Amino acid sequence: MSAEDIISIAKGDTNINEKFEEVGKLEKHKEDAETLRKNILQTLEDYKESGVEKWELSMSCGLMLFSLMIPLHLETYGVKDKGVKSQEEKEKISNIYDKISVVSNTVEKFYRENIDKDWKQVFSGFAAEIACAVTLKRGGFDVYIPDKTDDTEGKIDLLAFDRDNMLFPIQVKSSSLLKDVVTEDLTQKSINYVEEQIVSKWDNKFNSGDSNIVASSRVKLQDMLNSTHGSCQQLLTYLSPVINKKNAINVIPILTAIPGGENEDSLYNYRNGSLTKMSENILAEKICDKLIEISYYHEGVEYV
Repeated sequence: MSAEDIISIAKGDTNINEKFEEVGKLEKHKEDAETLRKNILQTLEDYKESGVEKWELSMSCGLMLFSLMIPLHLETYGVKDKGVKSQEEKEKISNIYDKISVVSNTVEKFYRENIDKDWKQVFSGFAAEIACAVTLKRGGFDVYIPDKTDDTEGKIDLLAFDRDNMLFPIQVKSSSLLKDVVTEDLTQKSINYVEEQIVSKWDNKFNSGDSNIVASSRVKLQDMLNSTHGSCQQLLTYLSPVINKKNAINVIPILTAIPGGENEDSLYNYRNGSLTKMSENILAEKICDKLIEISYYHEGVEYV
């Protein structure tokens, strides 16, 4: 049976903290920026030397970014929320920003040299997960890192827990051609609706007046729809033992797609997942508030 840990958590047999790592408890790295750079590179080189395939090496790069960037971003908010007034606080923020740059630059360089020269789309996907994780954590959710099987077989990018018996396995999509956030709960019947939402928020590039650009947008939209459809089906199949059933914890699969990449509508930095104040507010509304709305709806649903 797949997804044994999630099944056990849903049934109330296991505490989620026993099975998954919560991003708020990820280690803060106290070393200086240069030592951090060396440690990252050594870890990735060790992984490469173990003889893994390129897709596994790519996953290790994503996990490295994820596990290092999130505590750095949360640490930044921890200082900023109190107000950056003293010189010591300003220096602390500056040091954190230095480490964020070191992490993104080091992993990016390794990725480009060892996995794929065309790295921007992949990195934008990694960064989208970071942005969503930080947003959810800031919004009051406990956010957990799925294991390798959950990621590869279940297409689960994040696990969000609202401490009110609701567990959200989340699949994150991003595109530079999305103009707004799509966040929806998933069922077999709702996949078409999710795809319609993506179509309605897609930049068709008609204003460009260039037929080649319009045609390229159309191709990318179809690729996005195909990818979303397949991933949603895979996620629902993986979680079929627990969704739409009466459990101690309600498991609600979620698809969220956000504007990313190198464009003016992007809601995060495509290399490190950092947010502007404006994008932080938008993502909080479109993801956190939406999950709360979904949670309220499912709270009264009876399953047989």
